[in-house]
Amino acid sequence: MKFYYVYMVECSDESIYIGLTNNIERRLKEHNSGLNDNSFTSKRRLVKLIWHQEFMQFAQAEVFENKIKNGAGPRN
Repeated sequence: MKFYYVYMVECSDESIYIGLTNNIERRLKEHNSGLNDNSFTSKRRLVKLIWHQEFMQFAQAEVFENKIKNGAGPRN
């Protein structure tokens, strides 16, 4: 079964990046390698994972990611 993850990483400048992936380990490696010079995290490396949530459906993960980015994030 394939899972999707909404995640938050803290960048070296203490900014927060929110993303969506189906493979957290691979995605963190991509962020920290600077794979895309134009990405938000490229100039803010290294990043560390500070939170993630697993979803079984991509659509659910995408909706949740958008909620977080629009200020309706996870609550304790």
